[in-house]
Amino acid sequence: MKKFVFSSTMAQKPVFNHTNKTITVTDKFMKEAAKPFTNEFNDLMMLCECCPGYKVITRSHRRPGTSKKTPNIPKFVSYDHMEKYIKLLPDSANLLAQFQLVKDYAKAHNYAASIVFKWFNETFPDYRYNPKIDRNGKLIATVNVVSLEEFQKQIMPRDAEDDNAFRSAV
Repeated sequence: MKKFVFSSTMAQKPVFNHTNKTITVTDKFMKEAAKPFTNEFNDLMMLCECCPGYKVITRSHRRPGTSKKTPNIPKFVSYDHMEKYIKLLPDSANLLAQFQLVKDYAKAHNYAASIVFKWFNETFPDYRYNPKIDRNGKLIATVNVVSLEEFQKQIMPRDAEDDNAFRSAV
């Protein structure tokens, strides 16, 4: 009897389960086996000939391994939460005025919440971490002050260039 050797180049060869009478192949193998006269096609035909009555099952890709778990952080923070956090900081009046300015600016765009959220995350990078409190009971937080013009350039660099071109033309 002739010894059967797989001629396909797939890394994952078919797996036999003689109890359930199944042959399990990968999606990639089956995709190649669907093309007539490829090595995978010939191998599958030979398997079906050798094991009549066995079902061919395709196995999809494996689930990726578990990675380190990220903290359960909501995608967006409500404006109320942002405002409450800003009120806890020193110089909150100035920061609240900036916050209101960014909210007003964002209302003119379709993606207003994204604009405000991006500004908040860039301005208050410590928001997602445990609070640090000084001896006087004040919240210690890093505040990156970004001018509205700078922020506009980050959000919409093309629009800022168009505005400058429009202003120079007028």
